[in-house]
Amino acid sequence: MSQTPQKPSPAAIAKRHIGQLAATLIQPGMRVGLGTGSTAAEMVHALGARWRDEGLRFEATGTSAATEELARIYEIPVVPLEAGNPLDIYLDGADQIDAVGNLIKGHGGALLREKLVAAAATRHIIMVDVSKYSPLLGVQMELPVEVVRFGDETTRARIEALGCKATLRMAGNQPFLTDERHYIYNCAFEHGIADAAETARAIKGVLGVVETGLFIDYCDAVLVGSASGAELVELPKWKDYIEAFLR
Repeated sequence: MSQTPQKPSPAAIAKRHIGQLAATLIQPGMRVGLGTGSTAAEMVHALGARWRDEGLRFEATGTSAATEELARIYEIPVVPLEAGNPLDIYLDGADQIDAVGNLIKGHGGALLREKLVAAAATRHIIMVDVSKYSPLLGVQMELPVEVVRFGDETTRARIEALGCKATLRMAGNQPFLTDERHYIYNCAFEHGIADAAETARAIKGVLGVVETGLFIDYCDAVLVGSASGAELVELPKWKDYIEAFLR
């Protein structure tokens, strides 16, 4: 007997809506930063359909090897970052977002490349559902911090001196390795992160730290989705949007 196909979950449907709307933001000739994760993958699938069906042509830079591999399946040209040639737009998900657009990213393991691509873009679109909102970052959400492997235990101790508990991310029985062959420490702040910008600065200043998963000033608009659809909310309206939703 054939099995009845399982219905997609509301979260999966929301990601599909987000990805499809995100794909409509891309115009011919753009240079696009493609994010990493399940929501970003839905966007790449939708872009691949536009590439095939509409003849949409653009160039892309992926924030991870996995994203670039998916883009190549659709024959989307993957190009490196180039000095003096900024990306027109960067579209990516987030693990947590606050009312002013500060983010925690990196639970997919691509935070360094994500921040490099974001820094090269002129416009930043963050793709989330409302469950990713938190009035205070770091509440029930660990902060990923990418570190060099040499001396990582001493780096961990320096990070923990800033007021968190840092745990090495594992992949089975081995430490997880990023695309750049670094380690990631997941950092838990018992009471959340009171000052995201200052915490990002302090951790980035620790010897051995490559980058933090705190993304400050990398959100110009929020592409927010649910099982019923998706819409683009410009950052100045995001606080009012989320407060109205939570009433």
